[in-house]
Amino acid sequence: METLKILLPLLGVLLGALISGFSNILKYRTERRKIVAMALADLLEVRHHLAGVNVVLKELNQRFTVPAEISIHLQAAIEQLAPIDADVHKRYEAAVTLLAGIDPLLGFTLRSKNSLPKFINSIRGLAEENGISLGTVSQISDLLRTSLLPKLDAAVVELAGQHSWLTKRKVVKHIARSGELPPEVIALFDQFAAISKAPKEEKPPATSEG
Repeated sequence: METLKILLPLLGVLLGALISGFSNILKYRTERRKIVAMALADLLEVRHHLAGVNVVLKELNQRFTVPAEISIHLQAAIEQLAPIDADVHKRYEAAVTLLAGIDPLLGFTLRSKNSLPKFINSIRGLAEENGISLGTVSQISDLLRTSLLPKLDAAVVELAGQHSWLTKRKVVKHIARSGELPPEVIALFDQFAAISKAPKEEKPPATSEG
């Protein structure tokens, strides 16, 4: 009985410590997932912008003959029509900084993964400043996007996996579907292509009177 009286308080302290420990672990995991979700949403937005430019250019090139020197202006026009949210990079960097505070390795891995659009624009600007032809600049931009986008996809999938296996599964499906434009946009492009290829009516030659 005396032993039980001594053990009961100790057991109470031990149980309290266990409950507190589990509570802290749960709080840590919840906070971590919240920050990961914030970073994932912003990185997906960056990826959506780059992939969207690629898809639109691909569909246009399949229907129209676009000279390389015109393509660079077309790229800029598409980027202006569907710009990235001005604050997306700030939000992403803030989320990664918070994440680095609780998971330094993951924070390090994700650092600057959002800078791909800035990198492409910088290379394009340097090429233009050094007198490289617009056609070559266009080819460089295309090459950078097509070669670097898979690396961004891998970072997005890895980050989604840090959130949950279900989120990773959804993101993988989203990436697989993002290579296609909506059917209504495809139909619109087809209509434009049909109009551009339609034979033009020849006007009859003017006749002189008298």
